[in-house]
Amino acid sequence: MAIVNSPDHVLVVGDTTADLHPAAALSPGSELQWFPGGTATNVARGLALFDTPPALATRVGTDPFGRAVRTRLTSLGIDTTRCVTDPRPTPLTMPDPTDDRPGDTWTAWVRDTCYGVTLPDPVDAVETADLVHCSGTVLPPAVNQATVTETIAATQSQNVALSFDLNGRHNQWESAASYRDALTAPLAASSVVFASEHDLTVAGREPTLAGLKTLFPDPPSALVVLTQGADGATAARFTDGAITTQASHPGFSVDVAGTAGAGDAVTAAVLALLQAGVTALGQLLAVGTAAGAATTASAGPVRPADRNRMARLLAEWPTAWAGDGPSV
Repeated sequence: MAIVNSPDHVLVVGDTTADLHPAAALSPGSELQWFPGGTATNVARGLALFDTPPALATRVGTDPFGRAVRTRLTSLGIDTTRCVTDPRPTPLTMPDPTDDRPGDTWTAWVRDTCYGVTLPDPVDAVETADLVHCSGTVLPPAVNQATVTETIAATQSQNVALSFDLNGRHNQWESAASYRDALTAPLAASSVVFASEHDLTVAGREPTLAGLKTLFPDPPSALVVLTQGADGATAARFTDGAITTQASHPGFSVDVAGTAGAGDAVTAAVLALLQAGVTALGQLLAVGTAAGAATTASAGPVRPADRNRMARLLAEWPTAWAGDGPSV
């Protein structure tokens, strides 16, 4: 397993969607605006907005959404040379509340679309990277499990560090057991792991660090980050299954317009700090939870204005990006 050590280049692997979001908090008759979305693309956008533009491997359609997604990502400095153009349409995601599913609920239309990722040559794709981040939304067999497996093998053969976000979705897995089985390979190979309480529920495990640890096939040696929604996040470093360092950070108080993309913003902020050489768990969590909270203050994924919100939330740690701040 490669160990993350200030990577110079990040490759994000996973899904892209066209996401429709309300201009403000969702209500009947809301006007919608669109953003490039999908868990992997959200992370890539976040990295770019946090001064760490990555390369992105994904699929986009030949339709106007697909062309616009590529243009918007390129404008942020994201390397889109591994974004494969697919003749099928770009998948669409939008809020879809019903009487049975009120509030911040979403539906993704992915059937018969280009949803997923294509890597014709995984070794070629990863060999110039120091860190590959993969989204678990493309792990299901019906999406791109074979590609994920090949990508993991490529990172191992090239001694490239792997970061993995569980991104569990109930509707993507036949059972919790099938999800746990699929997680075995990526977790065994990962140096950095992101999970939410919801992911662990999908996997049939307690939403705690102890529950996350049970998903690893062997005693883990990895940095793990567990997001806990409005309650903040917890992180730990495991060495041979034992926690050597652990920290938690409470959630920041914000008026929530929407939660979509908040977890991806946490992931992007933590990876950006790791790339900058920051290792203190307290600092990683402070900036990560601030990024997630700032993203929820407006409907949609992380955007340029969210960095300013994040900076205001972190006013008590003004040198956070410089490498100073609370450590554990």
